[in-house]
Amino acid sequence: MALLLPMNLVSSEYKTVLRDTHKLTKNEWGGGHSIDKLPKYDSILKSLEVKTILDYGCANGKFKPYMNKHKPDYEVFEYDPGIIGKDTPPSAADFVVCCDVMEHVEPELLEDVMKHLQGLVLKSGFFNISTKDAITLLSDGTNAHKIVKDGEWWVSLFKEYFEVSQVETSRIETNFTVYPKGA
Repeated sequence: MALLLPMNLVSSEYKTVLRDTHKLTKNEWGGGHSIDKLPKYDSILKSLEVKTILDYGCANGKFKPYMNKHKPDYEVFEYDPGIIGKDTPPSAADFVVCCDVMEHVEPELLEDVMKHLQGLVLKSGFFNISTKDAITLLSDGTNAHKIVKDGEWWVSLFKEYFEVSQVETSRIETNFTVYPKGA
């Protein structure tokens, strides 16, 4: 797996806010949605013979230990710019799972994050995106969700970078699967 060149994925100020928020919440903020949503993408992992999974925006990292225990055939990698030790730019993986992450991206850096994700997804990916304000306030007092848009907006954006399928939208979230264009 080739390491992608670093892009501007998060400002240094926002990275500090994310780290401070994780400290304030005793590292209990985030990290469980990739497990909760597993039934929505588990069959894809099997059908595409996935070997490597990247948990993009892993937060406190509940997904990797869960997979190691219950589905040890997969090699899981973690990336989260707000967690020291998990903030090194990741390598591409067969499958990228990204749950409750994209709405936390700084709007002015969203294009770089999308290009980064495009280079990381080798076979497929699953995205779960909240479409409402967060309950959590960050350490700087701002809402944790930096981009609050409806599901159609998110799907339209992702279609610029990926083939998008299995779209489910509701009032509070959208879920979909992506594949590299032309795959």
